[in-house]
Amino acid sequence: MSKKSLLRNISYVFSSQMLILIIGMARSLILPLFFHVNAFGYYQVYVFYSSYIGLFALGFNDGIYLRYGEYNYEQLPHRKMRSSIWLYTVMLLLFTAVSALSITIGVTDPDVRYAMLFSALNIFVLGLNTVFIFVLQITNQMKKYSVYSVANKVLVMMAILFMVVINDNNYRTIITVDFIGGILVLAFISLQCKDLLYGRDVSLAEGWMEFKKNIRVGVKLLIANLLGMLLIGCGRMIIQFWGHIKDFAVYSFGISVTAMVLTVITAFSLVLYPTLKRVSSDMLPGYYSKVDTFTRLFNILTLLVYFPFYWVVSRYFSKYGDVLSYLNLLFVVAYLQTKISLLYNTFYNTLRKEKALLIENVSSVLLFIFLASILFFTFNTIWSIAFSTVAAMLFRCFVSELYLKKIKFLRSTIKPVMELVYLCLFILITSEFNIIAGVVIFSVFSFLYMLRERNGIKDVISLVKVQQPAVIE
Repeated sequence: MSKKSLLRNISYVFSSQMLILIIGMARSLILPLFFHVNAFGYYQVYVFYSSYIGLFALGFNDGIYLRYGEYNYEQLPHRKMRSSIWLYTVMLLLFTAVSALSITIGVTDPDVRYAMLFSALNIFVLGLNTVFIFVLQITNQMKKYSVYSVANKVLVMMAILFMVVINDNNYRTIITVDFIGGILVLAFISLQCKDLLYGRDVSLAEGWMEFKKNIRVGVKLLIANLLGMLLIGCGRMIIQFWGHIKDFAVYSFGISVTAMVLTVITAFSLVLYPTLKRVSSDMLPGYYSKVDTFTRLFNILTLLVYFPFYWVVSRYFSKYGDVLSYLNLLFVVAYLQTKISLLYNTFYNTLRKEKALLIENVSSVLLFIFLASILFFTFNTIWSIAFSTVAAMLFRCFVSELYLKKIKFLRSTIKPVMELVYLCLFILITSEFNIIAGVVIFSVFSFLYMLRERNGIKDVISLVKVQQPAVIE
């Protein structure tokens, strides 16, 4: 890929992610103010379970992502993919029907049932939508990818603003609009990728083989990614099942606030994977070092954002004030999640180390369950959930560093130790000092840390110097 093409792709995705960030900030700030705490909690139930419906894809999407990550759109085996996608569609419809029926029969709370029912309906809508989104991403059609990624969010944001104007604070309206928006996006993106749906097919047997191959290749990555999500999601499940809906709403509010900073990094990670798939393997360690530096520099800003957010929450979101006792830990979670998502997961996928990724995520989730089970049921505090999440994610980062050193991909450095010290200082300062003293002291430490990493800016700039991709036969 040429430097000009890469910059253009980054600009498309970055623009869309900035729009998503703005919309996400508006949603995260407007809805908690506009809704009652319990209503916001029910809306978050819908958001939470919708984020896990990728499980029902059984790895099909991830298989396409891994197998065709270095192809251009014209080079894709359209006939085989077309047949397999129709088989995948039938599977999604079956999963949707069974899940919707189970929720209708088994969930007694009408509000929870409504939220979970629409999450079940999203199995088909988002499951099929993700196929085309992945195809646009891996084939570097970033302009189209950006448009379809942001379209539904714009529609939902318009609905929220309209609800504010007419003073309609029914959370069910937002859920319904979000679902309808997903259907509209699916309709348009299906037309955009009609070559993958309509045309001459291969035999059913050959289509079935393609379908199975995508699942076989992608299932490890699916489970690994699912377990990675459970590092944060398990905490919310514990709170929902053994806590009050208000506790779930407050914790979800804190997660949504910190998740906004992750939107920025997504713009870079979406372009990074197809770029790395197009460079020679001997260049990957150099890219890793540069992306690692970029991640650390970005995360310094992430932690600095904590202080204005703390002030905003304490001043304007008093009904969510309980989150302040562990908001600093949630920002550390965002820091570590950025590192895991952008750095470790991207390079593991590029190196095709799905098995190692799976093992590390399983170990991390088991550690979280062990810690959370002891701390939460002993002290019955949400702080214990946040602390357990931080501990498990630190463990995941440590294990990933060790593995990359083991396979000779990464050299031993003092940087991970420096990062750990930096995070401990952040937790100590934000726990022991008031907001004014904290921002001053931590800003000084951050400046010194960035001064030490000043050469990293040149490394980040050099990331745009990539090779032209080889032609795939």
